[in-house]
Amino acid sequence: MVRFTANPVRALAGTDPGRTRLLNASGVAVAVLISTGCAWLIVNATHADGGYLAVGAFLAMQAGLSVRDATAPARLVTTALLVIPVVGGLAGTTLLAHNRYAEIAAFVMIGGVATWMRRFGPRWSAVGMIAFFSSFFALFLRPTVDDLGPLLLIGVGAVAASLIVKSTMLLHAPDRSLRLLMRQFRGAGDAAVRAAEGSV
Repeated sequence: MVRFTANPVRALAGTDPGRTRLLNASGVAVAVLISTGCAWLIVNATHADGGYLAVGAFLAMQAGLSVRDATAPARLVTTALLVIPVVGGLAGTTLLAHNRYAEIAAFVMIGGVATWMRRFGPRWSAVGMIAFFSSFFALFLRPTVDDLGPLLLIGVGAVAASLIVKSTMLLHAPDRSLRLLMRQFRGAGDAAVRAAEGSV
């Protein structure tokens, strides 16, 4: 005789990877939206190049996708550290713009170092990746020294948007984990009762 549980959700309560992926994707999307809004305000206030909007959106997306530390507090620390490669990549490449060969050589070197840093774990992999993309945008958009101020504000805003979203998600993480554990406990209880009934 086949027995069906009264609450089928409990039978699948062990893991929910689809929900986790949806939550992470939603967090990245919100960070991109916040960053793009901040970039739009900065561009309009400073009359900077409209192409800088892409910097805010893309760096926020990369800050959300490249940070893959094992714990939520570690992800917060890594996200905060991304300010350093963002500022360094944008400023360094912009200041080298007067010497095209030095600019390209620095970009190639950053790409090599970013690849090498992956061996040291997810934190340094994220730092290297963000440094590479920051340098790429500065190399592609060719900002002047006068444009560096707004561009740096946009880059820092992208990291700040990702940090705010990750902090908000961390505040709700204990409640979500507790609910998941309770569902797992109830599911295990249902399985134990069914096993006991079957052995009688």
